[in-house]
Amino acid sequence: MQKLTRQRALEKLQIQKEKSVIRSPFNGIVLAKNVEAGSWVVPGSAVLTIGSTGDLYVGVAVSEEILQFVENGAKLPVHINA
Repeated sequence: MQKLTRQRALEKLQIQKEKSVIRSPFNGIVLAKNVEAGSWVVPGSAVLTIGSTGDLYVGVAVSEEILQFVENGAKLPVHINA
């Protein structure tokens, strides 16, 4: 009887462990941690801010003086002071 009770308790703990893992819907890096470890959260809460590591597309205004040196669709490096 004790073995069965322990087995059920173990299964319950394994389910709780599986439910405590947070998975992102896409690949990326963690930019910000919005809650501390051990905090209670509700479903739908933003616990992390994740940024994509894929391609970013940036739209910028380019003066006509520079436009002659840039082709439509060209890939250019972008530096942002943040």
